[in-house]
Amino acid sequence: ALKNVTLTVKNGKKKTVYQEQGELLFTHFGLSGPLVLSASAHMRGFDREQYTCAIDLKPALDEAPLDEACGCPVCQRFTRAYIHHLFKAGEMLAMRLTVMHNLFFYNSLLEKVRNALDEGRFGEFYSGHIKALSRRI
Repeated sequence: ALKNVTLTVKNGKKKTVYQEQGELLFTHFGLSGPLVLSASAHMRGFDREQYTCAIDLKPALDEAPLDEACGCPVCQRFTRAYIHHLFKAGEMLAMRLTVMHNLFFYNSLLEKVRNALDEGRFGEFYSGHIKALSRRI
């Protein structure tokens, strides 16, 4: 059995009808396991349509946090791979974690801005951060 693989099933029109991460088995009859059983519920008209299965054996194995330099609870506890999995599975936790990360980032940024204003060095702060903050990702 292979764990944490991504199975993508496309119909004859190349439209994705199922994509999920989970456990997959290779048998002498073909593919099997929990992932295939779940996928079969999304496949209709076996006699009229042809389906194509694509298997990703290493989906999102990035064990790094969202941001290496971030001190938020999300970056301290969760990996990019796990958050990617949550998004792919449609879990609300993915959105909650990324919102927490973004709020932490903006709160920290505004704290630095306030400190720079209080210390009379906002021009220096602005010059040092504007290039990184205006960059699109």
